[in-house]
Parts: sequence; structure tokens; C-alpha cells
Amino acid sequence: LDVGSSTSTAVAVDGPGHLGDAVTVVRSTALSVTPDREPALAAPGTVDTTALTGFAGRVGDPVALVTEDGRSYTGDELYATSLDCLVREARAAGADDADAIVVTYPTSWPEYTVDRLRNAAARHGLTDVTFVPDALAATAWMQQSPDAVADGVVLVADLGASALTVSVVRTGADSAILGRGARSEDVSGAHIDQVVLAYVLDNVDSSSLDPFDPATVEALTTLRTHCATAKE
Repeated sequence: LDVGSSTSTAVAVDGPGHLGDAVTVVRSTALSVTPDREPALAAPGTVDTTALTGFAGRVGDPVALVTEDGRSYTGDELYATSLDCLVREARAAGADDADAIVVTYPTSWPEYTVDRLRNAAARHGLTDVTFVPDALAATAWMQQSPDAVADGVVLVADLGASALTVSVVRTGADSAILGRGARSEDVSGAHIDQVVLAYVLDNVDSSSLDPFDPATVEALTTLRTHCATAKE
């Protein structure tokens, strides 16, 4: 399971060597928490202005996120709820209830943040879970792929929606992160989205658009989503 800044993913795989048969569930990291139904992550490309977003980087943050009707949730709770949603969707897609659960988290997170996530997940019934830095998870996948490298040292670059993280990882049976990685918010998927959006707007006649018209706001939101899809 992986909850990213913009995209959340569940992958169900029947052991090493079976990556080609993996069942993958991809959702937007936009969580609907209406009181009258079960929490759910949004389908990719959908726009729901009432869904809560921006919580993936708020684990351990004491400031709560507030819904339009005044309900408040911590980043810990929303992240753990997203994990629970991914488990339910993976099982609906064919994963077995007895399958082991592995949760990846940003390599740059300190142990305090990981402990907060572990405790929040336990409150949602996710107790038998292995937590792994995403750089190690990426390396484990690479070592099972046809392009696997010999045991040694590799550089793992993770260009996420909110930042670029670079880590040095030792491969092999005793795979581990070496030293401290580097993280920069000066380069990110969101910045690339903005560049693509600006390019589109520079090449169309937008002089007649009223930026305060709700229809314009909705159209620009849809356009921004399409630009992100084009980038991917």
C-alpha cells in the first residue's frame, strides 16, 4: 500500500516472481468522509471539491484538517483511513483477507512520524503490518524485475507530486538505505503540472474568461487534471 501526495496505490501480488500477475488499484489521494457512508478514495481524474486532500504530508501535524461542515480530522487519521480504504479495495479486487500487508512511507520521514502512522493504522485494525521506506520498496521491486542489477549500490530518485527525494540504497539480501537522502520541494510533479497548464493557457485565447465565474473555475480545475494526465 502507498499513500502519496496525489495518488494512492494498492498492489496485490502472489509472492516474488509473480509481479506480472499483480492486481493494482489506483486512486486519487482525495478522501470522502461524509457521515452517511463509508470513507472512500476518489477515482483518478475525478474532481470532488468536498473531498479532503493534502493530508499525506500531515502525519504528526497537530493542526487538524476541517471539512466544509465543520468536522475535523488529523493527518494521522486520514492517512490511516486511506490505508483502510486501499485494503478494502484490494480485497474487492481479489486480494485474500489473510495476505500480508506492507505499507510504504516517504524515505525522508523520521521514526517519530512512522510511529504516529503505525499507531493510527492500529486504531483502524491494521495491526499486522510491515512499514517500509519507499526507496527500499522500489529497490525490492527492481531486484525482482527482468532489469535487476547485481548486488551493489543504486541511486533511487522519487519524483513525487510534492517533492523530489533522492536516496542511496545498498541492494542484495541486506538491502539498506545508506546515509541520509536529499529532498527538494523545488522540483515536483505539481510544478511540472503548472508548467504544462501555463503552456496550454499561453496558446489559447483566454482574454474573455472571467476568473471569478464559477464555470471558469470548474473548467480550469478540469483542465489542470487533464494537464496532470498528459504529464503522466
